[in-house]
Amino acid sequence: MDGGVSQPLSSLLWSWPEHRFRVDGFGELRNVRPAPFNVVQSGFSATWLDAAVRARTGKIFGSATFDELFMLGMERDNDLWMRGHVGTRDGRKGNAPMGSSYTLVQSEFDKTVWKPALVQVQVGRFSTSPRDGSHGWMTDTGVQAKI
Repeated sequence: MDGGVSQPLSSLLWSWPEHRFRVDGFGELRNVRPAPFNVVQSGFSATWLDAAVRARTGKIFGSATFDELFMLGMERDNDLWMRGHVGTRDGRKGNAPMGSSYTLVQSEFDKTVWKPALVQVQVGRFSTSPRDGSHGWMTDTGVQAKI
């Protein structure tokens, strides 16, 4: 979403370093001009050892154009990734779920299986559960490898 006045805020909510546990939160209010609408987003992320959980929610108040809606899918200019849904088809956006509101919960659980010098290989599972106004709750799960 482009234009307008944005007031992002992020903060460490809780840290327990001796147990490698951390919770961060964020919030944002954006007043988009020239179209008269407002965007509100908030969320948190928690990490513990090799596990991470992120939850976000957002809503558009007012009349937003099609290109200003939230898109829940894998796309290079989108940070609301739903791994099982590609955001484009034949190079055109609009293939992924879109709407004026969303809730997105993402989790990853990784296990380091090999760690020689300067390299680390992890395998694990991920899960993404988004909800938008038109599609209801969906779930994507899978296995991943990180190098």
